[in-house]
This record gives sequence, structure tokens and C-alpha cells, in this order.
Amino acid sequence: MHQSQQLSTQLEGMERLLDADTGAILFRHPTLRDIRNPAGLARLLAEPFKAQLPVAV
Repeated sequence: MHQSQQLSTQLEGMERLLDADTGAILFRHPTLRDIRNPAGLARLLAEPFKAQLPVAV
């Protein structure tokens, strides 16, 4: 399975939220309720995919 397919599969079960301050779309697994720093977690999860993007993020 390609990473993009794997990511799509993982995101299907996630809750989608909109950060009112930044306008960022947040994905949260329904069983995770105590994340103190969602932006930090998002950066951590995105790190493996950043090298594969066609533009710098």
C-alpha cells in the first residue's frame, strides 16, 4: 500500500475539526481526548510526509 493510500485509510476514521484561530483542519482519532498541543502533534505526524511533498512546507 502506498503512503498516500495508507494516510487516506487512517484519516477515514478520524474526526475532522476546524481550528478557529488558524483555520487549520485538524484530524483527531476518536479515542484520543487528552492532546494538550494539537499543533505539535500535527507537526510530528506530518514530518515523514513533508519530504515527499512537491513544495516546501
